[in-house]
Amino acid sequence: MASGTRDLIVDDDYFNKLARFFGERRDLENVLDAYLAALKDARTSALKSGEAADALDDFIGYVERLKGKGREISADLQDLAYDYVRAIDAADNYLF
Repeated sequence: MASGTRDLIVDDDYFNKLARFFGERRDLENVLDAYLAALKDARTSALKSGEAADALDDFIGYVERLKGKGREISADLQDLAYDYVRAIDAADNYLF
């Protein structure tokens, strides 16, 4: 390595594993449903009123906006991880 320069080392295996993980997370919609149910249960059972209850209501609203997008989010994250590896490979002419 020349003086004043730095090498960037990208672990392709890590990003490929990450992409496969997101590919397997097609059930993210189910995870979001369970999370939303837990939030709503906390709201009705534990937080009856007040600032915390209001904040949780707002947060529940944000989570509800994600409903129906679980598969799309998983697919996008998988594509991003694979695209990153391809971009690095193209930039370094597949040297590593």
